[in-house]
Amino acid sequence: MAKLSDIEIRNWIKAREYFEMRGDGDGLYLSYRPSFSSPIWRFRYRFAGAQRIMNIGSYRDVSLADARKIAKEYRARVSLGYDVAGEKQERKREAVAKIEAENNAYTMAELADEFFHKRVLGVWKHPNIVRARIEKDIKPAIGHLSVEAVTPRHIEALLHSVVKRGAPTMANDVLR
Repeated sequence: MAKLSDIEIRNWIKAREYFEMRGDGDGLYLSYRPSFSSPIWRFRYRFAGAQRIMNIGSYRDVSLADARKIAKEYRARVSLGYDVAGEKQERKREAVAKIEAENNAYTMAELADEFFHKRVLGVWKHPNIVRARIEKDIKPAIGHLSVEAVTPRHIEALLHSVVKRGAPTMANDVLR
């Protein structure tokens, strides 16, 4: 039931003939607005009585044949009772939440700096010794890791590297 052709679509693009939605059949539509750099493939369907529209991709990235295949897969999933647009939105939300969690993670470097300012600075007679251990040993080894990601193996590797360079007493300072 295919209605669109590649030649027809290229002619619309060349002539800058804008339109809201032109159907290819079976829920696949092409939309070309003045604000779009190229037409967008859309999949339209009903789920739980509500009309849903989902973007598939741009004509530049997804060919007509590929768009038909994707729409066919989506139709099959919808007929099995899945809300394909809802699933895509959920995946997007999870990805954004994961990125935000990674960006907002409290790192070991931040924890070490906070420890230095709250517990060492103004309390210790020679705070520069602790600052040197933080800057030379802790930050390069595990400073980039989030606090939750640090394992005993990280700490063991850090202490082993300090001992290996011939400074076992400094390893005690680093551990403290």
